Amino acid sequence: MKGNNLDAEISHLRKAIRLYEAFPQAYALLGIAYLEEKNWKDAETALQKSVGFDSNSADAYLALGAVFNQTRNYPQAETTLVRGLELSPPNDRKDPESPASLTGNPASRFVFFYLELPLMPISCV
Repeated sequence: MKGNNLDAEISHLRKAIRLYEAFPQAYALLGIAYLEEKNWKDAETALQKSVGFDSNSADAYLALGAVFNQTRNYPQAETTLVRGLELSPPNDRKDPESPASLTGNPASRFVFFYLELPLMPISCV
């Protein structure tokens, strides 16, 4: 999303959060929208709230890990990304050893784009 569409999305998500503050999915989507804007501070804040309300959200953890990577907080990025991968539903993966199978996860496109790393199996975890 770009420009006005992204601004409209952020506006709608903020309104949803005002109506229902404990809305982890809205915080996760808001964080991902800020991630697309490269607004790392607001992305981190929204994603931290999302995982605070729902500690089982793979998408929120993966997006938060991408934020930590962009802000060069590599130890936190690694921990957060590993947690997101642990939470990623097994049915999203054809072959659990293949990182390409993670592309079924909605947040994965942000993670791998913002990490700017080649997809590699995480077999040492």
